[in-house]
Amino acid sequence: MSRYIPFSLHWDDAPLDISFVFEQEKPAGKHGFLTIQGDKMVFEDGTVGRFFGTLFNSGMNFCSHEHAEIVARRLAKFGINVVRLHQMDADSACPNLFNFTRGAHENNTRSFDPRSLDRLDYLQACLKKEGIYVYVDGINHRIFRSGDGVRSAHLVDQRAGRPFCLFDPTMIELEKKFNHDLMTHVNPYTGLRWCNDPAVMAFKLAPELTMFQLPTADKWPINGVEPYCTELESRYRAWAARQGIEVGPEPVDLDSKTNRSLRAFYVQLERDYYEEMTAALRADGVKVPIIRDAPMFCLDHLTALNGADYSDNHLYWWSGDQRDFMSKNLSGSFNTMAESFAITRLGKNAHFISEWDAPWPNHYRAEAPIFLPAYACLQGTSGMTVHTYRYGCREDEYTTGRLGRDIVIGGSYYRGTFDTYNDPAKFGLFYHAALMMRRHDVQEAKEWVSIKFPHHTQPESIVYPKDISGHMAGDIYRHKVSTRLEGMEPFADREIPYDMPAGSRMELSDAGDLTIVTDESYQRPKVLVSDTGELVRDLERSIGTVDSPNTKAAYGFIGNHQLKLTDVTIRGETDFAVIALSTLTDDPICKSENILLTTVGRAKNTGYTDEELPNGHRKVTNHGTAPVLVEVIEAEIRIRTPHHNMRVVSIDEDGFITGKIPSRYENGELIFEVGKEFAQMYYLIQTV
Repeated sequence: MSRYIPFSLHWDDAPLDISFVFEQEKPAGKHGFLTIQGDKMVFEDGTVGRFFGTLFNSGMNFCSHEHAEIVARRLAKFGINVVRLHQMDADSACPNLFNFTRGAHENNTRSFDPRSLDRLDYLQACLKKEGIYVYVDGINHRIFRSGDGVRSAHLVDQRAGRPFCLFDPTMIELEKKFNHDLMTHVNPYTGLRWCNDPAVMAFKLAPELTMFQLPTADKWPINGVEPYCTELESRYRAWAARQGIEVGPEPVDLDSKTNRSLRAFYVQLERDYYEEMTAALRADGVKVPIIRDAPMFCLDHLTALNGADYSDNHLYWWSGDQRDFMSKNLSGSFNTMAESFAITRLGKNAHFISEWDAPWPNHYRAEAPIFLPAYACLQGTSGMTVHTYRYGCREDEYTTGRLGRDIVIGGSYYRGTFDTYNDPAKFGLFYHAALMMRRHDVQEAKEWVSIKFPHHTQPESIVYPKDISGHMAGDIYRHKVSTRLEGMEPFADREIPYDMPAGSRMELSDAGDLTIVTDESYQRPKVLVSDTGELVRDLERSIGTVDSPNTKAAYGFIGNHQLKLTDVTIRGETDFAVIALSTLTDDPICKSENILLTTVGRAKNTGYTDEELPNGHRKVTNHGTAPVLVEVIEAEIRIRTPHHNMRVVSIDEDGFITGKIPSRYENGELIFEVGKEFAQMYYLIQTV
């Protein structure tokens, strides 16, 4: 029988404070501007840049001065050192950069509201003080208006006029002005122009903006939107003539997925856009790395992204919203969101994950904050930011005291699932996630595998991520994996073709010939082990483990299993759980005098209920109310340590010690059980 206890993560504080681990990293920018060196992000003074953080979404970017101070301190306590400033231009948000309040009809977006800009500047200054960098977004959810001089503005009133903003001169100039005004203005609270502040770590030109739509997408059709279609077709015909390509007299289907020459034209169109926007930012004095877009929509889009300063990605273990949501565990799934590591990372580029999530109400979302940072470390990823912290900044308990919100923003019903700031099953594990990423607790893989793609126009139709063989799933959990496009020099220890049949492997004969071999055990292995030996995924038992010197974890269906890691043994009793230990000193866990232990599994609102749907998804039937409840995790923990004088105490949501956990020292091991007495989510294991 499951047992739950109240455990709310308060919006204005944190139960524990690990900022002391990174005290020498304050303020942000102390190491100089971020640069790219090979496959790493490196500051000017040679310090390797490693980041873990979150997104501030739309209205959250414009919180009050007092709120900004509180939240910046809170983030630092969790170990966070980067915030992506996302959807600052969102028309749906109140405030946004153009409007501080809702009601007045300002029929243009040519200037920033000074009140919004003041709040954004103060927020950036507060974050900088706490050692937190900002990752800046350019165009995102802006709605162009007729007062901007945009033609047929009423026909392009979704998400920044995409995709027409990629080639329309008026929209492009408006985008340049937005970037110029933001990056060259002086922040009065730092005394620096944003482009001259090394606490700004990167700039993203155009998130999720492409001429190539998803296979089922009709959200942004190109055909029929005038005058843009006529102009686009005219540009295509002129380009084709220069290439010696004959285009018939009949109207061109601008949404075609099989017209090879049109696809080549769109790739060039996107490249021209990215290069023009990048050049404008450099002319404005922006020094930091610039990313073109993320994620990869298809092979054609990925080809256009080649040439950016680094590779970026969006990863989601998610489908639907509260009315029809996926509730599936990662630990027992052969294919997860991690395959996107390989598809979107180009060559030996530096790599960043600017969006990821396994949103509420997924019952098993607690796996993600351990699973993904661990494999990001294996891949040598420089940083990651969860989508999202919050969409707004209300402080009332009705909003902050419960998980999720039944809201619709900008026509999207799923927005209420993405708030993470108060979720014990996700944000509650960020202490360990931040330590893993920033200290690089998990080793990088030893072997590098590349996926070889042909020229983007060679396949008859657009190649989408879903079309790419699941074969890479085996490699992505063992080695570093990235993409090699046509024309790129070989760089990996081993290479596989993108269209190799699922469940196959390649064998090299003594004569040097490559042969594709189908092997059932390779197709669906029972256990996946990283080539470092630190990460294991037991698919048959739905259990994953992290076994590094500084962080150790077990996640998934660990009930009734004894998991032996190096110097730590975990015997789970609760069916589903995440149990993570991280040293809070420079010593490994086996020598540390200060260890954080977190035990969490399912978390829900009081009175929350859902029901299963015929498609295997679930539907929320009662959102519930405050307080948030966490399932009590019962387990026995054994830690090999030379310290005979260690005490285990449980920590509640306010940082209070609720009790001392009975423990004993036998044969060089500290042994104790959690979940029986003084049960909480957090425990500190310290010498006395």
